[in-house]
Amino acid sequence: MPKPRKAAEKSTPAAVHYRISPADTSAHHWHVEMTVPRPAARQGLQLPVWIPGSYMVREFSRHLQDIVCTQAGRNCSLTQIDKASWQVDTDPEQPLTVRYTVYALDNSVRTAWLDSARGFFNATSLCLMAQACVDQPHTLDLLPAAAHPSWRVATGLPAHKVDRRGFGLYRAADYDELADCPVEMGDFWSG
Repeated sequence: MPKPRKAAEKSTPAAVHYRISPADTSAHHWHVEMTVPRPAARQGLQLPVWIPGSYMVREFSRHLQDIVCTQAGRNCSLTQIDKASWQVDTDPEQPLTVRYTVYALDNSVRTAWLDSARGFFNATSLCLMAQACVDQPHTLDLLPAAAHPSWRVATGLPAHKVDRRGFGLYRAADYDELADCPVEMGDFWSG
């Protein structure tokens, strides 16, 4: 029997925060900025090799580009452990920021897509997991594409503070809830 979902308390600070923008629709690039306010000294990061509802092993990490980890403006040592896992040496007293780009040209429900007509992603293909934080609250800040002012957002994530088009801050109780709620952006009808 699945464990019951706990609601993300609005007053509970997020253990992980993502800021996602459709950076370059013609190049199919999402830009992701991930912040872990209280990282472990050896913070593990992992991109899942799964997607909810599918038992096939995926290789989402092959689409990650230009991963950079910083604390207080200084680069941190990043070591790739395997094809989908990394370890960052950090100062646990400083927030860790991880920035990277994701190439998105798979027009299916499995991964991510971005072009001039629409954007779509599952968190498992864009959002690195911060090990030891997966059972804690996560926030997702969705930024609009400057070149597409009519785009709107559709997602099952609980909205926390969003504009009339759906861009802004969403909260998830944990990484699993984040993974269960795909995000769609585009020019679509909403009744």
